[in-house]
Amino acid sequence: MRHFLLCTLCSLPLLGGCHVARPVTAIPPAGLTVEAELSVAGTQALTAVIGPNAARLDGVVLAATADSLTLSVREVRLRDGQALFLQGATVPLARGHLSALRGRTLDRRRTAIAAGLGLVGAILVVDQVRLGGREGGGGTGGGTTPAIGPRRP
Repeated sequence: MRHFLLCTLCSLPLLGGCHVARPVTAIPPAGLTVEAELSVAGTQALTAVIGPNAARLDGVVLAATADSLTLSVREVRLRDGQALFLQGATVPLARGHLSALRGRTLDRRRTAIAAGLGLVGAILVVDQVRLGGREGGGGTGGGTTPAIGPRRP
């Protein structure tokens, strides 16, 4: 049971995988996770919907055309760096309100490297736990400390 817990804890960082954000040049498909950078005009236009000073919206594309985009927004990044988390608020965007649109996809190569390193780390941790943190090698055997008697003149 202890080994299972250690392996689980070591593999938790791998659950998210490694993602990469790449510019979206075509109409994004529904379901794509995106980072939508707002222009100044976009920030002003969306103030009533998501609040003032929004710089970036992170969410999932619900629908898209050549001129507009509808997102299920998870996070709003403000211009001062703060993050506001939303639970899937639907936000319509005009393409003119965006300064950049990047799609986030799983980077299989980085994820495979991270998974391999995580597996090696988990094996090493389990090995250390199984050995009890002891190092093998020399020793005098017996494992007891000899008793020291009182000094006699």
